[in-house]
Amino acid sequence: MEAVAAQTQNVKIPAWMDDWIELLNEREKANLRYREVDGWFVAVVPFLFTAGLIVGRTRDHGCYEDRWCFETFEKACAAFDAWDGVTGEPFGWHRHPDTGRHRTGGDPALEYVNL
Repeated sequence: MEAVAAQTQNVKIPAWMDDWIELLNEREKANLRYREVDGWFVAVVPFLFTAGLIVGRTRDHGCYEDRWCFETFEKACAAFDAWDGVTGEPFGWHRHPDTGRHRTGGDPALEYVNL
């Protein structure tokens, strides 16, 4: 049985997100993003210097398999809202850690690899 840590925008947030939620200010908590799609989760989480959009299997309780970094929490939330979590990649990210790709200003035309 999965405990629920919080509920925002009528979305139940799993307990494993507690550590991330504690890092958010009240405005960010009110705009928290989390969804489940066919056994996978998609969420916006804060990191030290960026906000991330993460994707992982729901059974892994917070361990994620892919991540895109955004310059701000708001940009990550906008990408979450526009992306289905399945098709391609979200838009507007500036760093994809797994591949070393960077996009200046989040622009795909300005993508480069920096490993």
